[in-house]
Amino acid sequence: MSATLGGYIKDLRLQKNISQLEIAFALGWKEPSRLSRIEQGKVGNPPRELIDKLIDAMTLSEEEKNQLLVIGNYLPTAEDIKEARKKIDPIVNNWEFPASSLDYTWRIISANQKLYKALNVSLKEQEGIEKYFPHTIDIIFDPDFSQNKTQNITESKERREFMVKTLMQFQHAQRQRTNEHWYQQLIKHMMGNSVFHDVWLEVRKKMTERPLIADFAKKTIKAKEGKKLNFYFFLTQLFNDPRFYIELYVPKDIETYKYFQGKK
Repeated sequence: MSATLGGYIKDLRLQKNISQLEIAFALGWKEPSRLSRIEQGKVGNPPRELIDKLIDAMTLSEEEKNQLLVIGNYLPTAEDIKEARKKIDPIVNNWEFPASSLDYTWRIISANQKLYKALNVSLKEQEGIEKYFPHTIDIIFDPDFSQNKTQNITESKERREFMVKTLMQFQHAQRQRTNEHWYQQLIKHMMGNSVFHDVWLEVRKKMTERPLIADFAKKTIKAKEGKKLNFYFFLTQLFNDPRFYIELYVPKDIETYKYFQGKK
């Protein structure tokens, strides 16, 4: 499979035995040179509206369509998210422990009540997450978010280490998307946060290091009662749609497991 949008479009077209001329006519074009330039990567990625028309013209399957959209780095729309949540919500909401979902840019799409309650997220904050899909990085560095209000030196140090590891992982995951508009806007916005700015500079110095995957797959949440909940967590890609992921938490110890027994 081609790694570029134009190359993938060409691969699909040839697999389906469709000529450039047929697609051009279906799109209302008089000749196929425009499609040829797209396939050869001689022009920038077409707007989402044109891609949707191209998807229809080629009668792509759901999986082919979603793969094309992620290769082209098309940010999921509100309608895309609404459709994805029809598959995501039953999994997230029925998970026995905390769970959430996000898109490939790391925007938070949803979370179950077990995660909200463990993090002591207010109803207003929950409504904001469900409506605006805030970015994970934005929340992690938000000093007003409940989990970021550390109370002692040890917790502050642990928080700093978590920020560094998370930002390293984010930069690694998005290394092919740094020229995308959403990425540049996010970093520009975050640079107004002095803590983020300092951590960003620290991470830049560690770019030669491998992301700490093993450590990153562990997470500690300080619950409302002051109890520390320890988890392993893992990401699983949404079936047939690589634009979305589900994050599932699993208790790391018996105390954390018992905390969720009987909680709804």
